[in-house]
Amino acid sequence: MRVTAVVLFIMLAISACAGAGGNSADAGDTGAGALTGASAEQASDQSMEESADIGGDADTGTGTDAPASGSLSDGTFVPTLFTAEGGTGKVIITCPEVVLSGEDVQALIEFSSPHYEWVKVDGVQFDAENAGEADRRNSVFRIPAVLDEKLKISALTTAMSEPHEIDYTLFISLTQKDESGTEGEKEAEKEAEAAEGQSADEKTAEGKTAPEKTAEGKNKEEKESEPPAIEGLVYVESMETAFAETFDIYTYRLSDGSAEDTCRLIDVHDSGSYLILPESGSAGKSAAWQKTADAVPASITVLQAPLDNLYVAATSSMALFDAAGAIEQVKLTGTKADGWYIDAPKKALAEGRMTYAGKYSAPDYELLAASDCQLAVESMMILHTPEVKEKLEELGIPVFIDTSSNESHPMGRTEWVRLYGVLTGHETEAEAFFEKEKERFAEAKTYTDTGLTAAFFSISSSGNVIVRATDDYIPRMIELAGGKYIFKDLLNESSNSASVRLSMEDFYNTARDADYLIYNATIENPVKSIEELCGRSALLSDFKAVQEGHVWQVQRSLYQSPDIAARMITDLRLMLTGGDAQEMTFLEQLK
Repeated sequence: MRVTAVVLFIMLAISACAGAGGNSADAGDTGAGALTGASAEQASDQSMEESADIGGDADTGTGTDAPASGSLSDGTFVPTLFTAEGGTGKVIITCPEVVLSGEDVQALIEFSSPHYEWVKVDGVQFDAENAGEADRRNSVFRIPAVLDEKLKISALTTAMSEPHEIDYTLFISLTQKDESGTEGEKEAEKEAEAAEGQSADEKTAEGKTAPEKTAEGKNKEEKESEPPAIEGLVYVESMETAFAETFDIYTYRLSDGSAEDTCRLIDVHDSGSYLILPESGSAGKSAAWQKTADAVPASITVLQAPLDNLYVAATSSMALFDAAGAIEQVKLTGTKADGWYIDAPKKALAEGRMTYAGKYSAPDYELLAASDCQLAVESMMILHTPEVKEKLEELGIPVFIDTSSNESHPMGRTEWVRLYGVLTGHETEAEAFFEKEKERFAEAKTYTDTGLTAAFFSISSSGNVIVRATDDYIPRMIELAGGKYIFKDLLNESSNSASVRLSMEDFYNTARDADYLIYNATIENPVKSIEELCGRSALLSDFKAVQEGHVWQVQRSLYQSPDIAARMITDLRLMLTGGDAQEMTFLEQLK
């Protein structure tokens, strides 16, 4: 009886190996990657949870058993170990299968967000395989890969106010088991993810986040009017903002009256608070302010004026520093000269007054430290690389995150010039600049409704059309100019993104009769003519605006120029009323 059982066991084992193409899994591997078909259904709940945590697919039902080390052969396999580093971790990357053919390794990777346009491996671009699907919920790519080595890739997401390329590092193995992290650690990660809510990709959509919170953790709608209480300081006044809703600025003085100087507290909602101490002056004043600084809670970052050695990695912030008259205080940048579409940083780099110190995700730490950098000004993209923020702070370089992309009103972004004026000690210049832009914007109040419709869009390399949600600031600009955005009630139902992906057919059905087409060249490469644009989709030839020659293009400098947002409204008004194109700043007509 015992012999019969042994023989039966051996026969079953041989049969299982034959069904798996002759490849056997490691004997002790209970991970989901080593199970197929009915075997996967028998995996324990714990194995499935671990597989999900590391990006594996616990319920594949397809793929072949993972081969043991040294027995790799052609076939389709489910990884026993897959990890993805980079980003915030809230956009989940999985690898459901790996295909081996000779020395060629192809990996199928999936992003949980539908807003990824392409992935680059060694500079070669691979478009999303499911780009043509209507209402797709993820982004799927097939890329060349390596096994048991780190693979660096970059991916373009259009979920934010402007497209961003994010770096990731993948690791794929068909033989190793996941040994990383205890169940307690993984539960903590899940709790942190639930607490934060949306991914950074989705949160940065302008004006469509969940209720913002202040540094004190209260929703903006519930925020108390009283400023934060700080030991040793007496509140004096608050800055009244005209359009901005994402920051507050408070003025304080010393409570003991030992110094008449004041200090400012910048509270960036849902990001951080920064107390700017005045220049030292006399020894007595310096000691008084230092005593106050020592008592400030850790939740507030203390900065010492003058701040004249800054690293600015947030591209949209640079124009605001320039408008405030503080461009000379920006000694380091996160963008090379060829990445700028505005003149000030280009000129500063060319003249050696500004130095490239690495992009936001890979700064030159040695250079920043050697330069005695006082502050790193980052966009919300830094949330994709939290380890960079931590490293900067370890080096004694505070990090300031610009959240101006969360402003729902176009002039709200411009008003951030006032914040940077306070930060750099150029408040007078900043206020004067903002007043002029307010006067320019005031002209929009006189604009009458033209009744003309406009579509604002771009076409991705995969053929999809990217438009803006109805409640985004671009459609609001069109309405302020006296036009009507062609998409009346369009929202991104799958996320909070400002960008909405449509098939060309869906775009055609709504925008075919739009009076004006505005091509967004800030996302895809600019086009030189209407003919070139129509070459991206033959359907465009049937559009009313194409047939009447009412096709315009936005120049790439738009997103780097929040300081002059009102001029885009002026441009749109000129477009809608047949005004002089020579007077436009951001728009150009395609012929």
